[in-house]
Amino acid sequence: MKARTLALALGAAVLLAACGNLFDTAAAVVAGRKITIQEVSEGVELEEQTEQFKQLAEQGDVEAIRRQIQQSYLSELIRRAILDVAAEEMGVEVTDEEVTEQIDAIKADFGAEFAEQLKESGLDEERLELRVRYSLLQSKIRDEVTGDIAATEAEIEAFYEENIADYVAMMRAQHILVRDLALAKRISNQLRNAPDKKVDRLFEDLARRHSIDKTSADKGGDLGITEPGQLEERLEDRAAELDIGEVSEPIQTQFGYHVIRVNEREITPLEDVTEAIAQQLGEGEAEVAWREWLRERYEAADIRINSRYGELDLETQTVVDATSEHIPGAVETSSPSPTP
Repeated sequence: MKARTLALALGAAVLLAACGNLFDTAAAVVAGRKITIQEVSEGVELEEQTEQFKQLAEQGDVEAIRRQIQQSYLSELIRRAILDVAAEEMGVEVTDEEVTEQIDAIKADFGAEFAEQLKESGLDEERLELRVRYSLLQSKIRDEVTGDIAATEAEIEAFYEENIADYVAMMRAQHILVRDLALAKRISNQLRNAPDKKVDRLFEDLARRHSIDKTSADKGGDLGITEPGQLEERLEDRAAELDIGEVSEPIQTQFGYHVIRVNEREITPLEDVTEAIAQQLGEGEAEVAWREWLRERYEAADIRINSRYGELDLETQTVVDATSEHIPGAVETSSPSPTP
């Protein structure tokens, strides 16, 4: 029994020693690949040369700001390591030509200010090239992961029905605008309780008698044919909920209280918006699939973080300060860890 205990103790000592040696130079290890403390330090040093850092340093805790930069840059390096492993497995590559084309476009956008903007971003040309390369790589991998995702006909139809108000092409309505809520309620109740065959004439009479919108009052409250965005937003939203011929309860806007009635409505046919809906739904489903894929990749990568930087938050895939909630025996503190 004593021999077994001694063996376990020796094994633990060897393991701890190995971890100590590993993190003497590593900020993190991702899928067996080391991200060095020096890499993180170099990224932080570039950031510290920017005017933005200097301004923040004058206003707040320099060590806390530096720590945020450390964690942010380390998070970026971890993401790159995750992408590298995936790219190798999936056979995805980014060519030098693609990177050059993207950088040339960036240079064209900034013109003579390119060098200044590059420095202000905490980058040099080598780091810009890396950032562009990994941005393109992530985009290609995401396409591989989400390329087959598409909304079904049933999903498209359900979305169309649930959001039918968004597909109103034109509407013809009439309204009565008054300043007093009690009067608006009486007018609404009178119209809603009137026989269907008398509502047309009654609405016109009440509009001419009471509406303070004289332009429409002279026409029996007729607002004419309107397209989305032409009426006050609250009126349009409520009108979209009304059946043809239905009279609303009072609706308050900055102008007073409205009683409205929709007489005609033209809806954009489903076939005309199917492609747009499919794209909208597909983008949402693709985003969910991408986030799930990323989380699985992070979980499988056996990521270990040097405790001086904090710990990995799997939900956000970022390095954050460790807390007692996550590490047994840890003590929460607002003090930053030593900088590299």
